Amino acid sequence: MTLAPIDHLKDGVSKVVTQYQGKPKFLTYLAVFLDQVQKLEDQAQAVVDSFRLDTATGFRLDWIGRKVGQPRIGSSDDVYRTYIKARIASNRSRGKIPDVIRVAALLLTNYQYEQFSTTIVIYSTDDMTQEMRQAAWSLLQSAAPAGVLVWLVQEPNTVFTFSQTAYASGSLCATTNTDGSPGAGDVLARVWDGVLS
Repeated sequence: MTLAPIDHLKDGVSKVVTQYQGKPKFLTYLAVFLDQVQKLEDQAQAVVDSFRLDTATGFRLDWIGRKVGQPRIGSSDDVYRTYIKARIASNRSRGKIPDVIRVAALLLTNYQYEQFSTTIVIYSTDDMTQEMRQAAWSLLQSAAPAGVLVWLVQEPNTVFTFSQTAYASGSLCATTNTDGSPGAGDVLARVWDGVLS
């Protein structure tokens, strides 16, 4: 929540009693005084804004993270801000499945989930380092109900496609991944061709 800025000079001049209105010396004194008040409030607002989660950086973000119980783990400010938001959601979790999914939505951009009696499996195609996966899993598990295990499965970002060329048995095989590397079917077909020849 951001407070609306106040123009102290305009506000102060509008509240001058009738006997001092139109008096240049008084209005000059009032303007000098209110200018100092305005500068003080602007600086105080800047300090408050620097500790807001969406605008904080560096040590201020570290301070917020310590308050909610989220270590930085060497991450950048943007990634750390995401972890802090997820930690806040995890801390507010009541141990219900929607709470876990809310934390997943804060951490992951591409995900799906399955729910079983004592397990939640979250599949993600996001590109994550080992540290990011560990931090995400820890946040998801802490939001989960007691006795429920959370699995975070990182899936490759590939698409299964079929070849237009028939191999040995005439079946269609996966040929390439979205990044242009050989697909599983293409590799298997080459091995199969090597066996037949």
